[in-house]
Amino acid sequence: MQLLGQKEWLHCCEKSNLAPFLAKKLDLCTTYGAAEMAALECDRVVASPGDVLYLPRRTVHSAR
Repeated sequence: MQLLGQKEWLHCCEKSNLAPFLAKKLDLCTTYGAAEMAALECDRVVASPGDVLYLPRRTVHSAR
């Protein structure tokens, strides 16, 4: 839940043809390169006070 201010979230889900090298990384807390990110479908969301963002397991995400 976002309490104060705003936060921009990037969240990505697997494309149907997920590259094998990404399948193992999704179970880890790690960083992803540009080529790996290109294999994902990503959206940006801005959370404001009172908003809740649910991210299922294996969702690649970052916040700023």
